[in-house]
Amino acid sequence: MFMVITMRVITILLVLQLSILLGRAFPMPGVSKGKKGRPPTQSSISTAARQRNPGSQTPVPSFPPSHWVNPYRNCNMEKTKAIDNWIMDAFNMTFEAEHMTRDHPAFNRFFFGHDFPSFEMMIRSLNSRRGLGTDQKYIVRCADNGQKQCPPNTWLAVDIPGHAICICSDMFHHETAKITLASKPFDGSEDGWCRPPPHDLDLYMLSARALLSRMIRIRLQTAEDYREGDLRIWTSARNLKSDYTKWKQSDPRRRGHPPPPPLSNPESYVASIVEFFLTRKCGKAFNPDKIIWN
Repeated sequence: MFMVITMRVITILLVLQLSILLGRAFPMPGVSKGKKGRPPTQSSISTAARQRNPGSQTPVPSFPPSHWVNPYRNCNMEKTKAIDNWIMDAFNMTFEAEHMTRDHPAFNRFFFGHDFPSFEMMIRSLNSRRGLGTDQKYIVRCADNGQKQCPPNTWLAVDIPGHAICICSDMFHHETAKITLASKPFDGSEDGWCRPPPHDLDLYMLSARALLSRMIRIRLQTAEDYREGDLRIWTSARNLKSDYTKWKQSDPRRRGHPPPPPLSNPESYVASIVEFFLTRKCGKAFNPDKIIWN
């Protein structure tokens, strides 16, 4: 009886050892080891999955606003909640833009083909916080209109060298302040983001777009967006590519002051990112040629 039990124990041990050896020789498919034999992290697995099927899943921000922004200054609880929503909406759109391709209409409408590596670099810089410095974040403060930082009829003021954005009280009181990505469904209903055209851009994440524009201004170290005459900055961004091309092709003796290249215009990035986001989320229901340019 003792010999039988002993043999069974030995057999079990041999089977376990064989299983371990086979596991090392034939690892489970889709799972690889990290550096120095360590198991992969969750982020490395999800990155590998996106590389295998780039369009299968959109990356979404897994960080709170504090990943990009220092604690808000002079902002009460209600304003803090609103800013949180605007910032996360902005980064939801920039994370979606990681899927942008060189031949996508949302890119080609605003940029030249050779601009794509720089565009990609901007998106990665925004999403990873690189570009502000190793330990630096944006500084966001609140102020009332009429104070030094916020002249009348101003939504946002930006201090580019200080990486600071001042959000003025008028921005919180605007009728579109409560329009966030979570406030509407992504469907074709009357209240949905994907409702039939025409699309009034004043109703599309206006506050998040404004904040995103200032973040890009800080990265580009430029104080203003390109504005063509009395046209709005979004319309000007849409025209900038052709305006810049016409200027380069014109007689050098009559060129006059050049418009900026699209890569130097913050609103060109914002317009491309937003258009791409809505095209991805709504498909053919969002028609960029049916936008109302008020």
